[in-house]
Amino acid sequence: PTGTQPVAAAPSGAAGPVGLTALTPAKVAALFGAGAAVVLLLVYLMMTVLGLPTWVFVGAIALLAVGLPIMLVTGRHEQQRAVAATTGMHVTTPVGVRKHFTWRRATLGGGLAFVGLAVVAGGFMAMRLLGIGPVGTLVASGVLDEQARLVLADFENATSDSTLGETVAELFRIDLNESPAITLLSTGQVANILARMERPEDTPLTPDVVSEIAIREGIKAYLAGDIRSLGESYLLAARLVSAETGEEFMSVSEQANTSADIMGAVDRMSTAFRERIGESYSSLRADPPLERSASRRRPSKPFSFTPSRPVRVSGATWIEPSRCSSRLSPSTAASRWRGAAWGPSWRGRGGGRVTKAATHCAGRTLCGSAWPSASDIT
Repeated sequence: PTGTQPVAAAPSGAAGPVGLTALTPAKVAALFGAGAAVVLLLVYLMMTVLGLPTWVFVGAIALLAVGLPIMLVTGRHEQQRAVAATTGMHVTTPVGVRKHFTWRRATLGGGLAFVGLAVVAGGFMAMRLLGIGPVGTLVASGVLDEQARLVLADFENATSDSTLGETVAELFRIDLNESPAITLLSTGQVANILARMERPEDTPLTPDVVSEIAIREGIKAYLAGDIRSLGESYLLAARLVSAETGEEFMSVSEQANTSADIMGAVDRMSTAFRERIGESYSSLRADPPLERSASRRRPSKPFSFTPSRPVRVSGATWIEPSRCSSRLSPSTAASRWRGAAWGPSWRGRGGGRVTKAATHCAGRTLCGSAWPSASDIT
């Protein structure tokens, strides 16, 4: 007999197993979702155990998002080939892009994409740990020692709010004190050093003063920064500077759209510093947000009493009752009473100035960011 004979729908080696070629789009999506969940679980475990950056997990999600439509299109073409093969229809050999939509090539492409992600992540971590290039940590490159001691200078304030400089510096200190990679000199330690230098305790901690402190104490670098107004927004910047040469090791800047966003900007800026210095990604992910760290230092109800004379709390001199004020915010208190009192080291790794000490006078309270207990009063 004459006539065209039916031919197989798929080219040799293109089609997958019979079970796969008959999959509907819904089944393809379900199988892909189950496989994606397993892949993401493995990537998350590797990210946690190996301390990989968060972008590795985000990259895995992006690859899977790209892979889903590819698998759906592949499933549709494979199903058409399967139908053609079982009904005896003549199907021309696919050409162009369509010839690549086979199970074999789709799974191979997905595997190669994840291998590429692993290579990029491995290369990034190797450069980071060896101190190579812009991603190398300052500890790995030898700029800083492990758990290096640093000194924090006052933040230059170029805004109309005179309290913001000290507020930003204090928030920066709170977050840096959470880092196991560095040791920040507490304000109490700085006060003792200033005393040995025969300078007043309330000496402004300018970069020059802090540099001198660092050199005297054998500290390689100090931290300085500033905050400036940009219309209704604010630009925050911080830098790590060599105490001996003045060389800038690194700098970070963040923008806050409003004053309410300043804490978030400081949090991001501090995280960038800690990452570049050499703190592990696992430690950074485990660190609570700055807002939570700061709130732990401010109980809801202050301890109150009525002193009849100046008192001291853990080494912090409280102001005279005649200079007492009604309740003020921590930032306003810091600005107004900075020269009148120094805060003690309330937490294990550092204290602060008057923002750490509550001053109680004549039954009224000058608010601080930490409150003393009765046992602290001497």
